[in-house]
Amino acid sequence: MTRTALVVAVVVAAGAGLALRWPGLTRRPMHGDEAVHAYKFNELWTTGRYDYDPFEYHGPTLYYLTFPAVWLSGARDFGQTTEATFRRVPIVIGVGLILLVLLVADGLGRAAAACAAVLTAFSPALTFYSRYYIQETLLVFFTFLVLAAGWRYVRTRRLGWALLAGAGLGLMHATKETCVIPMAALVGAAVLSALWTRWVGRRPMRLSDVLRPWPLVGAVAASCVVSAVLFSGFCTNPSGPWNSLRTFATYFARAGGGVHEHPWYYYLGMLLYSHTGRAPVWTEALIVVLAAIAAVAALLPAQGGAEYKGLLRFVTFYTLLMTAVYSLIPYKTPWCALGFLHGTVLMAGAGGAALLKWLTRPVARVLVGVALLCGTGHLAWQARQLTTRLEVSQRNPYVYAHPLAGVVQLGDYVGRLAAAAPAGHPPLVKVLADNCWPLPWYLRRMERVGYWGTVPDDPDADVVIVSQGLRAALVEKLRGDYRANPYGLRPDEMLFVYVKRELRAEFERQARRRATPATTRTVP
Repeated sequence: MTRTALVVAVVVAAGAGLALRWPGLTRRPMHGDEAVHAYKFNELWTTGRYDYDPFEYHGPTLYYLTFPAVWLSGARDFGQTTEATFRRVPIVIGVGLILLVLLVADGLGRAAAACAAVLTAFSPALTFYSRYYIQETLLVFFTFLVLAAGWRYVRTRRLGWALLAGAGLGLMHATKETCVIPMAALVGAAVLSALWTRWVGRRPMRLSDVLRPWPLVGAVAASCVVSAVLFSGFCTNPSGPWNSLRTFATYFARAGGGVHEHPWYYYLGMLLYSHTGRAPVWTEALIVVLAAIAAVAALLPAQGGAEYKGLLRFVTFYTLLMTAVYSLIPYKTPWCALGFLHGTVLMAGAGGAALLKWLTRPVARVLVGVALLCGTGHLAWQARQLTTRLEVSQRNPYVYAHPLAGVVQLGDYVGRLAAAAPAGHPPLVKVLADNCWPLPWYLRRMERVGYWGTVPDDPDADVVIVSQGLRAALVEKLRGDYRANPYGLRPDEMLFVYVKRELRAEFERQARRRATPATTRTVP
């Protein structure tokens, strides 16, 4: 494959990935995590200050990268933003993940890089979660940036690539606390690759040839500067960098699982085979099988010592380490699989190219090529289904603790109630729930909203929204005349909306007036 053909293939793959990810961004209800991060961005936007919380919410890169999306949207305040405003950020980063393959094409092989770009574009999991306003896609991108820039430094020995790799490490740290897992996997993969290359006896790789002092110092300095600047909110919060280090005690304890504890095979089962009821069979087994072929190609000795497989061996060990660590940690949420899945996709690109290279008979190559095209088409079909009609369905294996459409309807209903209130007297809304996210997103345009985790002594308001667990305690304390309606928040949780009689009567009166056809007079 020529260099021009490679660039064209990767750009086309990036365009296809963008076309698959971009449409219908306002259709899916906001996930609770997305709504939380949107509110954290609004705090930064309105106050100009970022204060890192060592117990929740993760690092600041997602919030700072949101500014261009908000500026381009023309929104003047938080109420004018939409779901699409925020979800475009991880989509752009996800498409950048496809383009970044160009930096490692000379290590994987041009055909392998083109194949990896296509699989990155069509992987159902990578596609689905790149439409989520969470940190995971950013962490995968910055990790790949470190890997790619590190490879360019190995090839060229230029200081600029070492500095870029260091900056990528700082961005990883400033994105999410789980960055320590891919960081450790990168180091472990470098050591294992050197040992394996020396053991097979073909072309020894010495780490001392790569780890030169000044580039290493520059990379470490770049990572520290980038991380410190971001965690300090561009030097407005001096305690931020220190909090970013002491937070690891919290997250190491959280790794034990809790409500998110799943068995070791949770991720592998989700990616290899998932089927419930009348739903389609979901699988990314093609990627896993091709990655297994790549692992064999990487770990076998190079024939005659003429072929050097350093990068593919590195990616193989990196992916195996990532898969093992994430599988062994009890705490599991499905988007965390993106880290080792991306490494698997890179290997799958090399596996597809190696498979076609090993086949010498034209008929066999054609048959395998057709099978690979069909398998890739099936991946694209799955990604399309998961981002359109099944994007919030419980038949979607990547849906996890996702809110129901009822929360959107609830927000719309409260908004219409507010419009029915007398001018200059916005209704008071009280929300009583220990976890009502993403409801605050849908109430962001309300002027008078308060939130409580328990039922206060005086719960009365124009509108009271209560969780199912607190409903009995609320009924005992309410003094006004209310009418209640239920709305689904999540599959296992309901919210109840209590509306004061006066507001409800005015709302219904205006609704009847809008529904009554206007009388017309015939002019002779």
